Amino acid sequence: MWYDVDTSIQALYGKFEDHVTSLGDGKFQMVPNAEGKDTTYADRSYYCPGNDSLACVLPDDFVIEPRKQSLLEKDAAGELYGPYIPEKVYNEMWYATTEESENIINYRTDFDSYLDQMAADFITKGDVDGKWDSYIQNLNNLNMPALLEIYQGIYDRNAQ
Repeated sequence: MWYDVDTSIQALYGKFEDHVTSLGDGKFQMVPNAEGKDTTYADRSYYCPGNDSLACVLPDDFVIEPRKQSLLEKDAAGELYGPYIPEKVYNEMWYATTEESENIINYRTDFDSYLDQMAADFITKGDVDGKWDSYIQNLNNLNMPALLEIYQGIYDRNAQ
């Protein structure tokens, strides 16, 4: 029964005949509610566990007819932006060692304060080009090379 198509459909969309009906050939249709509107997730959630169900395994050719406007828009966005989605997305939960964490905290205190100060200064007083070399020198004095080395080590260790 688990991972069965019918079980998966009912887990996601609600009970057959009450919320969804089979059109044959792997196609299904949502049953409108009493007002003739699409049943919402809240309406169906009383009867089905929804997207978090362990039973939700559907074939690639599974279709709910007719496609809701929101799904049609999602499909169109997927076609438009799909080619630009990177094949590999890096995990943002990278882990530092205790020593790396302590060093990051120590270095970032003054470093971040200086970044904030200079961002405000560049915005309010301008002359970015005239102050740029001293800005970079001060970042280096505030352990920017050491910070970059720590972050590079974390990246190299975690991005596989």
